[in-house]
Parts: sequence; C-alpha cells; structure tokens
Amino acid sequence: MVLRSHAPTPDACCSCSTRVSNERRVTQPSIAHRERCSVDVAGTRHRLSFSHHSIVSPSGFPARPRSQRRGMSAVPAVSSDIVRFQRQPEAPNDTASSSTPVSTDKVGVLLLNLGGPDSLEDVQPFLYNLFADPEIIRLPKPVKFLQPFLAQAISMSRAPKSSEGYKAIGGGSPLRKITEDQAVALEKVLRSKGHDANVYVGMRYWHPYTEEALEQIKRDGVGRLVILPLYPQFSISTSGSSLRLLEQLFKEDSKLQKLKHTVIPSWYQRKGYVNAIRRGL
Repeated sequence: MVLRSHAPTPDACCSCSTRVSNERRVTQPSIAHRERCSVDVAGTRHRLSFSHHSIVSPSGFPARPRSQRRGMSAVPAVSSDIVRFQRQPEAPNDTASSSTPVSTDKVGVLLLNLGGPDSLEDVQPFLYNLFADPEIIRLPKPVKFLQPFLAQAISMSRAPKSSEGYKAIGGGSPLRKITEDQAVALEKVLRSKGHDANVYVGMRYWHPYTEEALEQIKRDGVGRLVILPLYPQFSISTSGSSLRLLEQLFKEDSKLQKLKHTVIPSWYQRKGYVNAIRRGL
C-alpha cells in the first residue's frame, strides 16, 4: 500500500484547522480549475467562472471537477482571478437561528490558516488532526477506514520530536498570535476606509477552528463574506483543504447557504505581495 503525504512539516511553525474531539471529522472540499463549468452540488446547479480583477458576491461552492477526483495534483488558479459562484435557487429559511439579523452592508473577511499547538500538550492532538485530513494522506478507497488509526499512530510517533521543536521556540506555535494580529490590522485599515467590516480567523487544525469562526460570523449578522486563505499560492493540501472544509460546512447549514461570499484562491502574483517579498530580500 502506497501512502501519499502532502503534509506541511509539523515540526516547524506552519500555517491552516479540524477538531480534536471524539468526532475526529474528515472532510473533502472541492476546487475547480476550468475556465467555465456547470456542476451539481447536493442537487443544486452552480455556475463557476473566473473573472480578472472583479469581485462578485457569490454563494455556494462548486464541486470538484471529475478529472481531479482521483489525481494528486491540480492546476492552481491564476492569482489575478477571483472565483465567483452563483447559486441560483434560494436556500430554505433557517427558522431556528438566534443570530443577529443579516445585514447586507455588514462585510466579513475570513482569514484561513493552518493553525498550530498553543502548548506542548496540544502537539499530539494537533498532529492527529493534521494527518487525519485526507488531503494530507490519501488512502485508497478500500482502506479509507484506516485513516483515523494511521493518524493516531503517526501523531503519537512524531509528537516527541515535534514537541522538542516547539519547546525551543517558547512551548507552542506563534501562528495564532501572528494571524490574529494580521486580522486586527486588516480590520483597522478597512474601517479607516469607511467599511463596516469584521475580520475573522479560521484555523484548519487547531483553535480557533473554522467552525468557530463561522458561528461568530452568523452571530454578527454578516451579509457579505470574503474568504481569504493566507497562502499566496494554491495547493490542495493547504488552501484546498480549508476550502473543502468550508464547502462541507456551507452545504450543511442553510443560513450559510444564503450568505453571499467571494473566494480568493491565490494571490502570489499580486504586485503588493511581490514588492513586499522583494523588499525583504
């Protein structure tokens, strides 16, 4: 049996979040890379298109193209493109919600990142979450049921060495603080420009989890959401994994299905980013 791993090195501080609980959830989001495609998600037709330098408030995630379902690689989205989704039918009303009424003027920005252990005690469960993700280790379909057991074995064996690395930098990953500082700075800039905007942090493998961020977004009554992975380039095992999780969460929540949102899949060629890297050389 061949195991294919696309894991970012957990022995160093990395950047995305799933849950350390008995649920041990594994999700499979979807990204499309064709110029145009019409696909079916849970019985609902969606239209995907790429538009240069234009942002449209969409709703609904596209299904993964058939050509990518078995393969290990995908063509990255062009960084100057914005992925637009248009979900045609109205989502059902969510009558059981206690959230603030949705305001179409309220803008939210969701920053997606990898996450990291806050303490040495968190290292092993963090690694479990990482290796339980099928975008990190892909097993053949007949043995997919072994994923939790494999994740447990790998996380237990790697935790001691990884803990030494985190101990050397203060006993935990600084990624949460760095990302939350970025969120605060971005929110200040947006508000200084007159935007009624809140910025949220959603980690893939540790706190604050993506699920927690979405719950806060619903409570705040956000009407338009920009989803921004903090990875400059697109990769199935980083941005792809976080977006795949979001797709699943949106599909399961009727309130989220009605939320207009824009996904920025990559931005590695943006002039501001390139200039910032150049100045640091």
